[in-house]
Order: sequence, then structure tokens, then C-alpha cells
Amino acid sequence: MTTPGAAPAAFLPQVHGFAHEQLLISESGAGQPGAVEGRPALHEVAESAAVLASETACSPTGASLVPNGVPGSAAAGSAVRKQVPRHVAEAVAVVGMGLAVPGASSPDEFWGILHQDRNTFGEPEHFDLDQWFDPDPKAEDKTHVRVAGFLRNFAPHPQLASELASNSWTAGDLTTLLLRHCLLQALDTVTRREGDRLGCYVGTLPGSVSLEESMLTAAAVAAAGSGEAADRLREALGDRYTHAADHPRDIFADRMIRRACQGLLPEDSDRLAVDSACSSSLYAIDIGVKSLLAGERDVVLCGGSSTGGRRDLVLFAKLKGLSANGEIRAFDKDACGVLFSDAAGIVTLKRLDRALADGDGILGLLGGFGGSVDGRGSVRAPDINGQELSVLRARAVNGIDADEVEWIVGHGTGTRVGDAVELEGLAALAGPQGHLLTSNKPLVGHGGWAAGVVSVVHALLAFKHGSIPGERYFTRFPDGVKADRITVPVTDRPWPALPGRRRTAAVCAYGLGGTNGHLVLHGPEPAEAPAPRGALTPRADDPMVLVGWQTHFPGMPGRDATAAWLRGEGPGPRRSFGDTYPLPPFKELRMPPLAACSIDRTHLMATAVASAFVEEHGELWERHRETTGVITGHMGPTRAMADYSLRVAADDLLATVARHPATLPADTGRLRRHLEQLRNRLPAANDDSMPGQLANVISCRVANRFRLNGVTLAVDSGRASTQAALHVAERYLATGELDVALVLGINGNSSPVMEELAGVRPDSLAEAAVLLVLTRGSLAREHGWHVLAEIATETADMSGRPGACDDDLPGSGAGDALGYQGAEGALAVLRAVHSGSPCSVVQGRDPGPRVLVKPATARHGPAPGPPVRGVERAVLAYRRRDAVPSSPEASDSPALRSGTLVLVDSAAAARALARRARECGAYLISTDPRTAPSDVVAYARPGHEEIVLAQAAGRGTGPFRDLLVVGSVRGREAEHAWPVTPPDELLRLQECVLPAVRELAPDTGGSVAALLLDPLRGHTTHPHLTLLTGFLRSLALELPCTVFALVTDATLEAGLGQVTAERSAHRDRTVVHYRQGLRYVEEICPAPLPRNRHGGPSALGKGAVVVATGGARGATAVAVAALAEQIRPRVWLLGTTPAGEVPETLLETPDNKLPEARRSYLAHELKTRPGTALPALNKSFDTLLRTREIQRTLRTLRALCGPDRVHYLVCDLREPEQVKQAAREVYAAEGRVDLLVHGAGIIRSAAVRDKTLADFRAVRDTKVAGYHHLKGAFADPAPRLWCNFGSVSGLTGCAGDTDYSPANEYLAAAARAQHRGDTEEFTISWGLWRETGMVKDAAGRLSRAYGFTGLDNADGAAVFLSELTAPRPLDPTPFYAFSPGNRLAGVPDFTAPAAPPGGLLGAPDRELPAADRAARWTWRADPRRDTYLAEHLADGRPLLPAAMMLALAAEAAHRLAPGLAVTGFRDLVIATPLYTDPNGTPPRCRILAEQTGAGRYRVTLRSDLVTPDGRVLVPDRNHCRVEVTLGGLPPAPLWQPPPPLPALEDCPTVRPDSTVQLSGVWRTNHHPGAGTAGGDALWYPRLAPDGIFARLAVPALLIDSLSRLFAYAPQPGGE
Repeated sequence: MTTPGAAPAAFLPQVHGFAHEQLLISESGAGQPGAVEGRPALHEVAESAAVLASETACSPTGASLVPNGVPGSAAAGSAVRKQVPRHVAEAVAVVGMGLAVPGASSPDEFWGILHQDRNTFGEPEHFDLDQWFDPDPKAEDKTHVRVAGFLRNFAPHPQLASELASNSWTAGDLTTLLLRHCLLQALDTVTRREGDRLGCYVGTLPGSVSLEESMLTAAAVAAAGSGEAADRLREALGDRYTHAADHPRDIFADRMIRRACQGLLPEDSDRLAVDSACSSSLYAIDIGVKSLLAGERDVVLCGGSSTGGRRDLVLFAKLKGLSANGEIRAFDKDACGVLFSDAAGIVTLKRLDRALADGDGILGLLGGFGGSVDGRGSVRAPDINGQELSVLRARAVNGIDADEVEWIVGHGTGTRVGDAVELEGLAALAGPQGHLLTSNKPLVGHGGWAAGVVSVVHALLAFKHGSIPGERYFTRFPDGVKADRITVPVTDRPWPALPGRRRTAAVCAYGLGGTNGHLVLHGPEPAEAPAPRGALTPRADDPMVLVGWQTHFPGMPGRDATAAWLRGEGPGPRRSFGDTYPLPPFKELRMPPLAACSIDRTHLMATAVASAFVEEHGELWERHRETTGVITGHMGPTRAMADYSLRVAADDLLATVARHPATLPADTGRLRRHLEQLRNRLPAANDDSMPGQLANVISCRVANRFRLNGVTLAVDSGRASTQAALHVAERYLATGELDVALVLGINGNSSPVMEELAGVRPDSLAEAAVLLVLTRGSLAREHGWHVLAEIATETADMSGRPGACDDDLPGSGAGDALGYQGAEGALAVLRAVHSGSPCSVVQGRDPGPRVLVKPATARHGPAPGPPVRGVERAVLAYRRRDAVPSSPEASDSPALRSGTLVLVDSAAAARALARRARECGAYLISTDPRTAPSDVVAYARPGHEEIVLAQAAGRGTGPFRDLLVVGSVRGREAEHAWPVTPPDELLRLQECVLPAVRELAPDTGGSVAALLLDPLRGHTTHPHLTLLTGFLRSLALELPCTVFALVTDATLEAGLGQVTAERSAHRDRTVVHYRQGLRYVEEICPAPLPRNRHGGPSALGKGAVVVATGGARGATAVAVAALAEQIRPRVWLLGTTPAGEVPETLLETPDNKLPEARRSYLAHELKTRPGTALPALNKSFDTLLRTREIQRTLRTLRALCGPDRVHYLVCDLREPEQVKQAAREVYAAEGRVDLLVHGAGIIRSAAVRDKTLADFRAVRDTKVAGYHHLKGAFADPAPRLWCNFGSVSGLTGCAGDTDYSPANEYLAAAARAQHRGDTEEFTISWGLWRETGMVKDAAGRLSRAYGFTGLDNADGAAVFLSELTAPRPLDPTPFYAFSPGNRLAGVPDFTAPAAPPGGLLGAPDRELPAADRAARWTWRADPRRDTYLAEHLADGRPLLPAAMMLALAAEAAHRLAPGLAVTGFRDLVIATPLYTDPNGTPPRCRILAEQTGAGRYRVTLRSDLVTPDGRVLVPDRNHCRVEVTLGGLPPAPLWQPPPPLPALEDCPTVRPDSTVQLSGVWRTNHHPGAGTAGGDALWYPRLAPDGIFARLAVPALLIDSLSRLFAYAPQPGGE
């Protein structure tokens, strides 16, 4: 079953792909889905097609509230959700729509209007216009036009009709009524789930007839004086102005939306009034999309609602823009003006995966929004450049070409100037094929703040019906207008969906003040091209920061005085500027005084505060004018709106009061005097009056003053308006649409009229303009702007409960608090910045976003710089190091000899070793149940290991001398395919080592060795085998004999030979690797993060969902608390200890008083429970201490995040069902996990001979089994980030920790194995935490014994946050344990050997005359300096890389011109390879450098081929010739991100079958990709800071890495 315009599911397998974040639009009940995601695997496409074609996905469900979030049944829903590819979840669908315009009460009726030949205009029926009308256009304060688009025969939604009839809901005003009508339509067939977070974003303004009449009543009452007079005027005006509201505050924009949503949306829904004039509803849609994609909302309703009154008819007439003949002729030569209409429209948005699962139909795709402000000229006239910028930005979202756009629903107002500018701008951007252009305004009028969404519905209906309605009231273009490549169709044009391509349309909406919006739309049909994304992808890793502020108050106190007042330490400013705002000098004003007096004071206040900032700081945004926007938080009507309402209604007011029987002549007299005073200070309505009363033009004034072109608008969320403005600014900064956001919190209306409307006491309102200058943290660092605070916002709590920093602002000294209305949040932010508090929450009295303010001086952890005192960040590298005999007389001893006990984990290994064991007198024990026992082979059944070992020992003459453990992951891919749990045979093999060691002879002549067979993919050990390597690392520190583990990619037979060689080698490492026959050892390389990362942007966004095991205690609790302070996440802690009750006295006891508390507890318990054993009481008190720590952690986190955002679940990680249950609870509440921290762990240190199996398993399984249980439970969807807390003992080992060390090495290996999956995983290997954690009491002893550097809590927290800074560091396993230059006592030295000082070249052999500018050197490989040669092999031989030849040439040239830098190479010729082994007899290479021109030096490298006895076989071989250029370094080029390329498994030069083998220092290219366009990789060297590569004249490693990219894939043209 399909409907017109909807795409059948059958096309899905043909789709090539979807880009990220595409936005699919649907209409309620439209049937079939439209498309799926990009470049999917074939099985994903097939599964999606099957699901989307199913009845569950395609059938409309009707209006319903589904208990568990799935229509139909939970089982069906889960199947759908599971099978939808993940990219589909990033798209957004419109699943409902509602509309009301003149002549149409629904979208279907609107489609009929679009095909009729007559317009819908007429005179108003709901109010009298006589006293506001005069046919003379020049008549003062009158309109000469009575006709507009007023609603007639409006049919409210059935539910709304019932509510009105039963009086169960009252509208308050027409704007609210139309908005509720459209909301009901848009929700009619939308499935909603329990717990859905909803949002409603509406383009609107406080401009309805109801508010106008309320303002007239309030103004007259305020002028009345006495209470009796006021009552008389209320009675008189109440009879006349029947639309006036009983509670005018309820028809302010924010309350109007709240009232319209009453009973339809949950009370905690996000609501926002958006004001960019006629483009408002397009901005509202874009803000709604951003809320969905940010994960803040599950369902959003977006659009606009706009109704006009008498004042607007007068002011628009004086703007000379209204049509006097009752027609709108858009784009036509006879155009003579516009007519405004009452209109409303709403679209409902969901994420696409939800829409598909809920069975919602799909109608079209949103292909990108572009917003701009003209930023020049007059706010009354449009600018072509600003409009073109919005179009280009919308198309740039998906990079669409102009020719792809087939039709534009234009703004088309019928004004000559406006239409001419729009036509020429669109024509200039049209493609060679041109496009169609129409407007709906000739038929239904200009919908004002709802105009954009009306045109969106227009376009979607055309997609649905396959037809573009012809334009009415059009003959031809105006003379002189360049409109090439634009066609206005006057008849309907068929527009069917065609195979293989997607229809494309766009909508223009341009607002008064120069606020432009352009939205691209696409049909739902399948196409070969990927589907478009609906919005730019936000950067979640770059926080919004405050880099400047300024205030403008009456009396204008300075910044210091303002800061003191905000801290409560000084007097405040005056309350108001007075009845007349003091105009600045003309030089600053930059407009005629008449114009300045005709506009609202907030417009002047805004330019004043911005100019004051510029005077003090300059234009910080100078380099970013096009991407600097102004977002104003303003509440309610402006003072000018109220004043002009009163002025143009003066005749009607006086006549009404004079003729009403209840009034007295004195009432009329007082009112007349008041009106005369108003007329004396307020000019008659003129062409500045209409834009001058609008709140959105506040922002536009600033943009025009400073020539800005970024997103510019106003928002109204009542007294939380600045908080809402900050939230919107953060969204646009995150996507990069803005680089700088100027957020204005402003109030200029402290008049008695506003006090009456807002329902506040007299003289309680105050005026102020506050400017907050914001940008992204990265941009602030780039420009060196001083960061005052990090600002984060969220909409999770809309209850309106006051925040920590938003109580009443101080008064001016009289003791009364003042209300700054929309500016209150801005002042609260400044107070938080100056409060000295490390973190403050700003939340208004009205519902709105919460704002988290972290002043820069109070950030968690140290200032930018090295994050930890004395601890160096390091990473692990593998370096070539041949074995060195332990002594000159050392001889090889075979791997298997008499008295050797061999433990194996496979029957195959037992069979392969049985003959050799029989021959040499060894004995084998296998943990594989498939093992066939024999005279030399035994199978150890579970639980019988010690018995079998004892029997084996009893077979011989005494204890075993040697222990050999053989484990393998080769040839057993199914058992060891990562990330499966280690097989039982391997776990039991590890456990068998415990009793086996006890069977060894006590003398020191034996050994313990492990031979581990591993493919060594990526040159890393398989995680499963680390259970044995980690065991032996700690065991080596306990036993006096030789202990080592050998990990090899060789066969079993070859591996035994390697064990034989290792047994007699000097032990500098416990674990060695053999790869392709070459020996490698582990080496720690310093890898400090860049200084600017510390304190930088988090990889997690605000409100991220964090799950932490062990997170209620110890180091994990400290880390989570630091993260909570930074981003205020939603936290779920998993722990084994129940969070029970703790006596309040113990909860509050300081840590240093706990020993005393223990003594008091023991004394009390012994007295009350005599005879109780002291150990039992101590155990009880320890339990209380653990519970105390949990409760204190929860209290801290809830203070930072909010009481409803922190949860604690009791869960034993060793029990998979408990972990699954915990995951179910988390996903049910949150739907996702952004970060999982696996920090749980226990330590039960004991020597091998004393360690019990139960303790061993408890320690190991908490980390290892817990890891796999978490992986399984939190898999759908998987966490975006995964952090394991490991320990440096996983590398160094630790005596007594043969269980803890391997568990930590396992987590490090797991992160390396998982590093290229969907989840970005990393493991931090910690040193000792001195103040918390499992070993804090032993930290001093262990630090002295092993040389570990301890961390305090602040250090550890800073480390954790720096590792979460975006972008995440490439290496997934950092170590934080080693001090620079501090060798660890008692454990192997993991640092690199020191290289000799100097560069590659010593002194020249001889210097040629200075005039010749030449010199010659002899170079020979040095075994200490040139260790890198052993890691660069060709056919198994060390080969000098071409990059090192260039380094030699660069150093030689630089020696001749030491004041210049190497800038490049030319004419490079590599003639003969130079094989040179520094440990053999390396050849001598002659290097000649000579100047050939200014800054140019030719260098040659030559050598002789010499036999071992000294005979020259080939003289003067030419290895390299190159010209080196020197000079000043040019500026760095601007980096452009490359397009993504298909991933390669690994760099080709590290594959076993490559003739060139690169390892160690040359292993720099990670995550390689290749395609026909070329190759790419992430470059990440691991280098000793004082090694030879740090002293080269050129970055040789980078040059080598770049050259390798040419081997990845053929270049264009096959080169």
C-alpha cells in the first residue's frame, strides 16, 4: 500500500547510501518509508528492506501513547529497532503537520486554495478598524488599507472545538488558538512513547489583537491615577476591547506557547519563541532539528503562529509596503505591495529510526538550512548579498549544485524592491538549466512569522501530489530586473518522481531587519546519489566559552562597579532611563534623531553596549564577520510596541472613554493629557516605526553597525530568555555556523504598562543591556582570547525551579530586588563569573534551559599546561633488540629437558609435544578435555588440577626443575575471535600455573617460561594471552629463578628454538616478542599531550550518559566527579556494596577522624553487645566505611548534576545476569550510553605459594569477566566511548599480584584490539593514587619499592579529563606512572637507551675554501645512534631509508648555511640502495655538499662496495643525489580535511608478506585508508625525546610516512 509521493520500501536495496544526519520528512499516515543510510553492508540493506516493508513499519498507527515505546508490541518494536542500520538513527523525519491560513483550516484545504484563481483577502470581522482607517495615505497615525488575510469560516480541530464548547480550555488570543489547532493536527497520527522528551519551537511575537487591546487598557489604567478612576476605565474599555486578556502575561510569547501546549505536551517539555520576523518559522525548524540531533528531545513540534492587529496595519502602511488594491502580485511588473495574514503552521519531527519503528510515513527530505543577516544598509530594505549568503549556506550543507534545484517557493511578497532583490539574487545563483519560482502569498497573503512553514507545507504537498501549482496574479517580470534562468509558471506543472533521481525544491523566507532563511527540500523517492543530511554535524568536543562582556545601565556604572554590585558589595545602577531615553551624540547614534525617537530604546541600548565593548576591546570578531551572529534574549512586548499601540488608537480610546456612561469628564481629561505627553515624545507613525518596535531588529541593529552576517534572531522564554539565547548560540557555535556569538540579554520596558501586563508590583522592573561575547574554546585558543568562563547549557529540566545563581538580583540600594525580565539570566551569568564559585547553575523563574558556568579561574585541576606534577604520560612501543648472552660461557639449554613440567591448553599441542617429552623426560598436563592421556600426558579435569600435579611430581625423583607453559590463539580463531571471552581451557591453564609453581624445586637453577603462539596482528599481543604474560611479569618479581614469556608468530617447533635461545639470554625484560624471527622488547616512550589540551573541550557533550563500574568509590569516583563538574552528565554507578543507610555523624566525619570513629564504634558495640568478636565488629565497621564512601560520592555527584541525574545500582560484575539487568535499567531510562568507565577492581595481594584459587578468581574476574559481561550487556547501542581503568602493574608486574597484573594487562590489550571498532576504547594504566583507591595505605611503601610516582586526587582527575579531551589521543593505552628520569627499582628498565649526542654528521673531513661553499663528510652507521636501521629491513637486511638520506643531505647543507632553514628538496635521485648493519661492518659513505646558487645546495652520497677482507668490488657507488633548498620558512598552509577513504587492515609495509619490513620507530602510519583518490593514514610516532630523530634538520619520519602513502593505492591516471 502506498500513497502519492511516498516512496515504496522496495527501492531500498538499490540505494547507494545516505550521508550522516539526513532529515526525512513525512506526513501523518503517508505510508511508506523513504530511504536508508549510506554505503551499508548488503545484509544491513536486506534487513532494513525487510523491516521497512513489513506491516509494522508501514502502517499508520493513529494517535496513541505506547507504554514501552513501540507501537504494536514490544517484541515487534525491538526487532525493528535492532535491524535499522545505525546511520538511519542519525536522520530526522517529519511525522505530522498542521496548518491554518485564510480559506484553509488544514493542509489538504490549503492544497485546494493553491489551485483556485481568487485570493482570500477581506476586511476584519473580529475587530473594528474605523478609528484607525483613513483613505488618505498621508493621514497621521492611520492606515489607508482595510484589507488583509483574515481568517473566515475557520474550522477548529475537533478536539479543540470540543474544548472550546466545554470551556475546558480557553484560548486567550487568536495566535494561541491557531497554534493549538495546528499542534493537534500535527499530533493526530503521531505515535508517542512513555517518557518521550518533547520540544515546541515556534516563530511568533507578542503582537496579537488581544495583547494590543490589553496594552491599551493597561496604558489607560496607568494614566488614571486613583483606584476608582482606574476601575471606571477598566469597565469602559472592557466593553469596547473584548479581546483584552484577563491575564495579559499569559499572551506573552513564552506563555502563549505554554498555554497552547497545555495537556498536549508534558509539562517538562522544552518550549521556545523564536523571532527573526518573517523567517522565524524556518529558524524554529532548524532549532528543533538541532535539539533532536543533540539527543535533547525525542519529538519536536516546530513552526510559527502569527496574527495581526490594528497597530500593525497602521505601521506597515507607513512603511509604504501595503497593497492598496487588495492584490498581491509576486514577482510581477504590476506589484504594488503586500498584505499580511493570520496564519499558523506546525510540523512534527522525530529521529528517523523512531519514525520507522512507529510506522510514520515519509513525505520528503530536508536538505540543509542556511541563515544570515544582511549586516548592512537599512533594516527596512533587503540586501542581495545577505540573501545570497543564506542560499549558499543552505546548499553547502550537502554540497548540492545550483542545477539540482528545480523549484523555489520564494518569499515573493509583492513589494517592488523586495521582489526585485529576491529575483536578482536567485537568478545570480541559478544553474544553467534554471529553475521554477512561485509564491503562495498572492492567494493566502503573507503569514508573517509563520510564512516559512506555510511554504514548507506548500513544497511538501507538491512532492506528495507530484505537481507544482501555477502562480496566480502574474504576467511578466518587472522591467529592468535581471531574472535570467528563472521561470514563474502560470499553469500547474507535473512534477512526478522519476527513477534514479530525487526532486529538489527550496523555500525562501526573508525577515524585516535583514534576517534571511533558506531551506532545501528533497522528494522521498529513491536516487542513486546519497540522501542529504538535514543539518550540519555539531562538534560535541569544543565547548562554548565566554571571552568578553559589557553592560549598559541607567547611570552607566563601570565594569568594576558592576562586578561589585553583582557580588553584593556595592550600590547598583538606577532602575530606569526614564520616559525618554537619552540619545547619544549624532556621531555615535549614526541615524537621524527622528528615527532614533521612533524606535524602541532596546535597539539603541544594544548598539550602545556593543559599541562600548568595541571601544574597550576592539572588534574581536573582525576576522569572522560572516560567521558572527547576534542572538537576543528579550521578554514580552517592547516599550515602543506599547507606545505605538496607544498612539495610533488615541482617537478610539478618547471616544470610548468619553461616551461610556460609567466614566467622568475628568477621566477623559486625564487620558487626553497622557496621550498628549505621549505624542510630544513619540513621533507620529513613520517608516522607522514598524521595524523599530520589533524585538528581532534589536539584534539586526548590532549586526548592521558592525557589518556582521551570521545567524541573527531573538528568543523569548520569559525571564529565562537569556538562558534560551545562550542555548541557541551554543547550538550554532557547535555546528560551525557561527564562530562568534554576541548574546544580548536586554530589557528596556520598565513602564507602568509593562508592570500592569506582567502582573508585578510598581517600580519593580529595571532596564539593562548585557552583552556576552562567546566562541568555541578552540577558536579562543587560536586567537589568544582570554577565556573568562566555560558556558554549557541544557534543556533537561524545564520546571522553572530557581538555580544556584538566579535568585533575586540586588536592588539599587533601596533594599528591593529588581526584575530585569529577559536580561536576568545574563546578569546571573556575570554574577556566576565573578562569584568565585568553581561552578554555578543559572536557571530562571520561568521555564527555560539551565546554564552551567565554570569560571576560568575556578576550573577543576590546574591551568593549561602539564596536567600532573612529576608524572609523565607515556605509551608503549616495540623496539628491535637482539638477545645478549647472560655470560660469555652461557650455553643454550633446550626448551624441554629432564624435569620439565609442560602445561598446555590444547590437545593438539599435547600431541605435538608428547614424543619430545617422552624422549627428554618431561611431563605434559593439558586443560583441554579432548586430550588423550598417555604415559607422559595427563588431562587435568576442573577441580583436580592439584591432584594431577601431585601425581605428576610423584612419578619422578622429586620436584620439577622447569615449568614451560604453552598457549596459543593460532588456528583457533572461533575460540579466540575478539571480543569473545577467553575459553575455559585458557583460563584453567592460567589457574594451573598457581599450583604448578609450588611443585618447582626450591633451588635457583630452574626456570619458568611461557611460549605463546600469536599471529601478532598489528604487532600487539592477543588479549587472551596477556593472562599469562601478566602472570609471569609478577611471578618474575617473586621467584629467584629465570622467568620469562615469549610471544611469537612462529610455529610451535620454531618457538621452542626461540625459548632455548632466550633461556641463556640476559634478562632485561620478562616479556619478549619474536616477529618474523626478529626479537622485540617493550619500551616506554614519553607521549605528553599538547599543552593546550589540558582543560580543553571534552569529547562528551553536556548531558552525556555515563556508566561507571566501581564509580561510587576510589579513583573512579574522583574521575566521575571531575567529569560531572565539567559537563554535568547523567550518571549511573554500578557497585557491589549496597548503598545503605549510614549514621549522619559518621557520614560527616572527616577522613582524618575515622580512626577515632572506629574506636568509638568498637567501644559502643562491645558495651551494647558483650561477647561479640572484635574481628566481626571491625568487619562491620569496614562495611559502614564502604557505604559511607558511596553515600558521600552520591551526594557530591547529585550536587553537581542534579538529584534526578545520578543513580546507583547494586551489581556484581562477575554475574552476567546482574549486569544485563543493570544495562536494561540504563537503556530504559536513557536509550544510550555515551561513556562507559570500567573502573571496578579488587586487590588481594599474596605470594603465589599462599594465594588461594578463590581469591585469584575474584581479582581476575572482576576485571576480565566483568569487562566481557559489560560488553555483552551494553552492546545495543554500544557506548560511544569506553574507558578502562588499568594499572601500570600490567606492564611492570608486582610481587603478590599474579592475578591483578594480568587482569590489568588484559584491559590494556583489549583497548588495542577494540581500537578500530564503533566504540572508541582506551585504557589508562594508572600509577599509585596516594589519596584514594585500593592501595592508598600502601602507596608510600610501593612507591619506594618500585619507583612509581604517586598521584593525588587532583592529578588523577586532571589526567582523566585530559584523556577525554577532544579529539581523543590516538594511542589507546597511555601510562601515568613514571617520573622523568626515574628508573623503576626492582623491575626491568623500560626506557630507551641513551643515544650519543649530536646529529648524524660529525666534523667534516675537510673544509673546502669558503669561496667554494662546499664540504665533505664520511658517515658510518653507529650501533648506539642508528638503532633504527635494525627496524628498517629490505629482504631481511638493514637498509638506510631514503628519508634518512634526505636527513643526511639536509644536515650537510644546513652546516654550510646554519642561519637558514631547510625548505625543500629538488631533483632527487636514489640510484643504489645502501644496506648497512651498524652491528656488523657498515660501509663508509662519502657525503659531498656544495652550493649551486642562492639558497641551493647539491648533496651527493656515495660509497664503495668492499669485501670483508678489504677488496673494493664496486667503487664510488652513487646512492643519492639531491638539491637542498634553504631559506625562510613559508607560512603553514591551511589544512583541509581529506575525504574519507576505504580502510585498510594495516599499513602494507608491516604485513608479513612484504619484502620491506618496517617496525619499531618506523611504525608511524595508523588507521590507513586507500582508494582511487590516493591513500591516507594517521601519523603517530613513538620517539624518545632525546633520540636522534629529535635532532635532525628535517622531519625524516614524517617524510618517510608520506612517501609510503604512494604504495597504498594507484593515484589518478594510474601513476
